[in-house]
Amino acid sequence: MVEPVEDKDFLAERLEQDRQKMAVQVSELKENYNLLRRLRASMRKYPWSWVISAVLTGFLLSRLPARRRNLSVAGSSSIEASKGCTASCLRPRPVPRHQQALVFG
Repeated sequence: MVEPVEDKDFLAERLEQDRQKMAVQVSELKENYNLLRRLRASMRKYPWSWVISAVLTGFLLSRLPARRRNLSVAGSSSIEASKGCTASCLRPRPVPRHQQALVFG
């Protein structure tokens, strides 16, 4: 039978080896999941693919329809009335106290 002191030393040595092995595995895992490093490596390896995809993305984004904005002018109902707004849209809305102008809409 193995003496308890030797068994304890063996287990402590084995535990230290396992900890070192796990530390190496964790550092490799962190390196593999570093997204920025992987993107840089991909850009260096396949530069033309990235250039073509950037050009296509820019072209497709330029073809999107423009976003329509609803402009409301505070305190001027003549502009809204000239657009054919009825009396219901000219009623004042509740506005927080820190704003001074009336907002219509």
